[in-house]
Amino acid sequence: MSDETAILSTGPSPTVAFRAPRNTAYDEEHLSSLEAHREWITDVSNLEVNQRTTSQRFYIAQHFRPKPGDRILDIGAYVGNNLLRYGGEGHPIDGIEIGSGYCGVWEARKGDLPADHPARFKAQMFCAAFEEWATTRTYDQALICEVLEHVIDPTSFVAKAAALLAPGGQLFIASPRERTRTAVREVTPADLRRWTQETGLEVSRLFVAVARKRNDGPRDWGVDQWICIATKEGNR
Repeated sequence: MSDETAILSTGPSPTVAFRAPRNTAYDEEHLSSLEAHREWITDVSNLEVNQRTTSQRFYIAQHFRPKPGDRILDIGAYVGNNLLRYGGEGHPIDGIEIGSGYCGVWEARKGDLPADHPARFKAQMFCAAFEEWATTRTYDQALICEVLEHVIDPTSFVAKAAALLAPGGQLFIASPRERTRTAVREVTPADLRRWTQETGLEVSRLFVAVARKRNDGPRDWGVDQWICIATKEGNR
C-alpha cells in the first residue's frame, strides 16, 4: 500500500472519527492568551508519558527532503528528533519549542551525544513561544508538524514562518487528518491551502501521508497526516 494519497480538491476532508478532548473547557481556556497557552503546554511537556517518542515521524523521513547544506527551522521541535536527524546529517538546524519539559529532554539527549557528533554543533533548541521568538536568520526549509491544530492563531503562525523563509524556501506542514483528543480544531486541506496562499506561498503538493504502524525504524502514532508543501517566490 502506498504511503501517499494525492489530494486535488480543496473541499472538506473525508469523514473521520472524532475524539473529543476529555476536558473541552480547559482546552479552550488555554487559547485565551499566549501565557495561558504556554502554561498548558509546559504542563503537558513535563509529563514523562509525553516525552517518550524519540524516533522521527516516518512521514517526515519519507517526504521531507532538504537539499545538502539547507538551513532548517523546526517549529514545534518537541524533544529534538528532527534536530538529531538533520543536524547529524550536517544541516544547520534551529528548533523552537514552547514546552520547557521537551526542551529539557533535548538538552539531555544532546549532552549524551559523542563529542564529535555533528548535531552537537549544527543543532540548537530555543525554548520559547514561536509567536514571540525573534531572529535575524532566514531559512531554506521550515517544518510545522502536528502544531497548527493546537495554536491560538494558525493564520499568523504560518505567516511568521513564511516570513522567515529565504527566497525559494520551502514550508513543510503536517497536521493530523483526524482531530485528536488534545487538538482545539480540525485542520482541513482547505485550511492549509488558505493559510499558505494568504502569505504569498505557492502550494506545490497537498496530500495524505498514510500512517505507518510498523516497529522498525521511524514510525507514526497511527494517525494519517495532511501534508502541505509550499514554496516562497524567488530563486535560491
